[in-house]
Amino acid sequence: MIRNAYLKKAEKRLHRLNEEIDSLSKRAVSAEVEARAQFVNRIESLRSKADAARQRIEAIRTAGAASWGQLKNDFENAIEDLRKGVEKAIQRFRKTGSDNR
Repeated sequence: MIRNAYLKKAEKRLHRLNEEIDSLSKRAVSAEVEARAQFVNRIESLRSKADAARQRIEAIRTAGAASWGQLKNDFENAIEDLRKGVEKAIQRFRKTGSDNR
């Protein structure tokens, strides 16, 4: 039961970050041509990190009772790295003056 509750929370966290990435992707279209390429590269990197976090969730789901704790730590590190990357991308986007929010 504890693992299932953790997985549900982990999936929600990842979903929220994926929504932020999608939002950044939509907003990048309005960026200056020079900045747009940089944002596209950054967004691709974030999507790759999100995929890695999703793989860690799946590893937790299929892990044995004794090993899912270590996998949980791996996921926490991956999701924190993704969160920081999303925050940096949002900050950089705002600095360009292209933010329409």
